[in-house]
Amino acid sequence: FVLGIPYIISITTGDKRNAGTNARVYLTMYGENKNISSGKIFLSGGKFERNKTDIFPIDASDELSPLAYIDIGHDNSGVSSGWFLDKVVIDCPSTGIKQTFICDKWLATDEDDKKIERTLHESKREIRQPNVPWYVWVYTSDIRGAGTDSHVSIVLYGSKGKTDDIILMNKSDSFEAGKCSEFKINGTDVGKPYKLRVRHDNKHSFASWHLDRIEMENMNIKKRYVFRCGKWLSRKEGDKQIVRELPAEGHDIDRSLPVVHYLVDVHTGKKRGAGTDANVFLNIFGDLGDTGERPLEYSSNINKFESGQVDTFTIEAVTLNKIKKLRVGHDGQGAGAGWFLEKIVVREQENKEINATFLCNRWLASDEDDGQLVRELTLDAKPNLYQTSYHVSIKTGDKTQAGTDADVYLKIFGTKGDSDVVQLKNSETNKNKFERNKIDKFILELSDLGKIRAIKIGHNGKGVGSGWFLDYVEIDVPTRGELYRFECHRWLDKNEGDGLIELELQPSEEKQKSRSIPYEITVFTGDKQGAGTDASVFIQIYGVNGKTDEIKLGNKSDTFERKKVDQFKLEASDVGQIEKIRIGHDSKGFQSGWFLEKVCIRRTLSQTSDKRKKGSVRTSKISLSDPNVEEYWFVVNQWFDNSKGDRQTIRELLPTDETGDTVSDRNEVEYTVHVFTGDKTGAGTDANVFLTIYGTQDDSGERQLQRSNNINKFEKKQEDIFSIKAVHLGELIKIIIRHDNSGAGAAWYLDKVEIDDPQDDKTYYFICNNWLDKTKGDRLISREIFSEERPAVRKDSYSSTLSFDRKKFTATYKVNVIVWNPIGNGTNTNVYIVIFGKEIDIGKMLLTISKNHHELFKRGAHNTSLRLTSKISRNQEKLSEQ
Repeated sequence: FVLGIPYIISITTGDKRNAGTNARVYLTMYGENKNISSGKIFLSGGKFERNKTDIFPIDASDELSPLAYIDIGHDNSGVSSGWFLDKVVIDCPSTGIKQTFICDKWLATDEDDKKIERTLHESKREIRQPNVPWYVWVYTSDIRGAGTDSHVSIVLYGSKGKTDDIILMNKSDSFEAGKCSEFKINGTDVGKPYKLRVRHDNKHSFASWHLDRIEMENMNIKKRYVFRCGKWLSRKEGDKQIVRELPAEGHDIDRSLPVVHYLVDVHTGKKRGAGTDANVFLNIFGDLGDTGERPLEYSSNINKFESGQVDTFTIEAVTLNKIKKLRVGHDGQGAGAGWFLEKIVVREQENKEINATFLCNRWLASDEDDGQLVRELTLDAKPNLYQTSYHVSIKTGDKTQAGTDADVYLKIFGTKGDSDVVQLKNSETNKNKFERNKIDKFILELSDLGKIRAIKIGHNGKGVGSGWFLDYVEIDVPTRGELYRFECHRWLDKNEGDGLIELELQPSEEKQKSRSIPYEITVFTGDKQGAGTDASVFIQIYGVNGKTDEIKLGNKSDTFERKKVDQFKLEASDVGQIEKIRIGHDSKGFQSGWFLEKVCIRRTLSQTSDKRKKGSVRTSKISLSDPNVEEYWFVVNQWFDNSKGDRQTIRELLPTDETGDTVSDRNEVEYTVHVFTGDKTGAGTDANVFLTIYGTQDDSGERQLQRSNNINKFEKKQEDIFSIKAVHLGELIKIIIRHDNSGAGAAWYLDKVEIDDPQDDKTYYFICNNWLDKTKGDRLISREIFSEERPAVRKDSYSSTLSFDRKKFTATYKVNVIVWNPIGNGTNTNVYIVIFGKEIDIGKMLLTISKNHHELFKRGAHNTSLRLTSKISRNQEKLSEQ
């Protein structure tokens, strides 16, 4: 080896006619100390073709990074010596500094200023964690057939972490029997090494390899370490393993770590279709790193992973000390790929006392549960609350053949650690992934990685259409309140640009947003005939600090079946101590009726969750299995069915204990709602009408007014009476009433609404005297109406006759909606908006009036809608702060 500091130089030739050159190109780098330079370096082996990037790994005698400037030129030799240089990018791994030098000029005697050498100054700088340069000597054993043609890779572990997989590129004379192969690599600073993992890809005719040892020297501190093997890495020889872990030996290592054998018992669940023919892998994590992903190939059974079966595998590794977690998954290949994993037990062959059980009891299947093929399992068997969800959005560019059929992968680097390489298999948004101008979304469940420093994204280059134009990547971490964007805007294609199919990207933008917390929702469907439902089930959680959005409960499995327990992980705002939930369904589907037995909500304890209203009782209990988790129980044992029981399909539930006794100091009441349709021609409506009641404590959520005292509801000059069960809302403030504009006679003239509160023995009056009609008056089909203490006769619209006190509690919002111009971006559906204040929100308000356009939300339109909204704070003084 030539001793020196490694640099990676990328030179991009411009996209102009005759931009390429046949001349000899050279470069001189100058450090910030201008007395030091690299000297003239001729970049041999480059093609310098139009719109292509040539990459040159070189060594300089001195540490020059960061560079002050560079000189670049050519010797004007060859038939086509003129050259249009776009830019030069110089990356110094040992400092972690990548500098870009823009040229965008000719180096030619017959173009522009006729110069063939230019001085370029830095135009952009990227900084990442510095790498450490290592020399590597690989000694293949001197026995028959010891050499290999496969590609070899290594991972180094040390006191500060581990490197990525580093490929030792197999040249024609590498890894031959009895020979030493030499390499120079750059890797993350791992501190003092304690083990090395080495593997090969088992490709080519002569894949088997007998490795004697590997030696590595840290070029920065001149310390050498030895990693002894003396075994086959072969599918045909010895124990048929192609992965080995080797403990480090060195002058500053008093005692090398032992190599142990982990016996892994994999319990496939006893369910229909539980077994899998896919390729399963496992990574075991402990105090001393991890085993890396190991294929589970050689089982105690001939047919692996069958329903109700236990398969035992052996994994040889340098000791992990205490085992912390597992990451298990499969590649989704084969007709019967879906797998229901019950649990995994890890034992140490050399130490009978080490026995760790990891419960799963979930599907690893693209068409079951949450669609995940990989799961992280912890010893406490409660990964839902302790794992962090990473919502990854990947935008493929809008260029010809921008999409890819190759296998795309992602790795995330954080301040608390790095993820494994994650294969992006199942898109939440598209059946065919990574198509032109499409956004694919993925949800990754990982340990908390801290703030994201960088990502690595790439593909395996397989398939005819493997080339991929990546626009950008966004990663949303709700529980950290962080949103990262990684701009790319380039090809990952062996035949485009620099030919790279893998990139490391740093955040180009980072935004702070409201934090969410994880909730684990367990729903118990009862054991009654017809108890299950095919309807869409939702939940909304109310607490002392507010409420969550209405959240749909569902996954890829058949949920809410008779006598079934369904578990969901939700990420939503921290509402503090939970006071009630609202749960129900949309009554759609052939069998929509549902018998709900109970609901359990679990969340980690925090200062916010412990907060409760003064004088109120605690509505949760501490989990017996985890002192850091609180549980809220809601025992129901009622039908949600419009033809059974009280025919309610939406209920508000107060916390109970596990036996069903209420533990809340609040109570449920049954409000009587009187709806008076006006005495005008065509006043009645056939549309579906919805009502939301707001009080000083919270709201009822939107309820459809279905069962009236009249067969035909909302007829001219008619009073319809409805019952709404809800947790007592306190003093009523306002209602929002709307219809969906369905049916031939949708227009409706609403006179007023009266609501009887049986607990306070009080009636509230909500005067409307207005049309809810898209063709009359102000063309609104949604009205927000404040309560009055006594009935009043209004001759004109409510908004123009507000009392002086009411006006002080309200605000008018001007909403501008700009629709993007391209074809297909307009909509004719009903658009709504919800404005959130510090304490309450205005509810769902339909945007039905535009001052600028008769037809709303057409492409390219600027729609302006004026709406009078309610107060968004419960205190007048706070209104100005919103």
